[in-house]
Amino acid sequence: MMIHAVQPSIHASRNHPGAPDVLVVGAGIMGLWAARHAIRACKRVLVLEKRRVGGGASGGFMGALMPHMPDRWNAKKQFQFEALSGLETAISELEGDTGVACGYRRCGRLMPVRSESTLAEIDARIEGARSYWGGRFSLERVEPGAMVEFGGWDMP
Repeated sequence: MMIHAVQPSIHASRNHPGAPDVLVVGAGIMGLWAARHAIRACKRVLVLEKRRVGGGASGGFMGALMPHMPDRWNAKKQFQFEALSGLETAISELEGDTGVACGYRRCGRLMPVRSESTLAEIDARIEGARSYWGGRFSLERVEPGAMVEFGGWDMP
């Protein structure tokens, strides 16, 4: 499997005969993953990326690549959670197959909370995380001013 940078015109050439079977717009995690599966299915694939591989939502602060809040849990949230739980392994395989770093790193997030009612909601979500996330991820309440290790970074 090889990824080449090309001009975004779709036409046959000696190096790329025939039109692609699959056109993937965006070379973030999801685009590369879709391309990988299409290639494994013996499809000719063209991936178009406007900026850089692994940019956009893949390189963003958050996006859809995190577990759902553990409240109002249902079968859909469970299915998505299970898919996300295997994401690190899947991305490692994708990067190994393509030789291209996706720019993905699971490091968590910090959310400032300012009201007492929101603190009570967070405490309920912490209990939900213990029940539904099965120790795979954690949700914690950090008091202001506490020094915490956050995804490999020390955060004041």
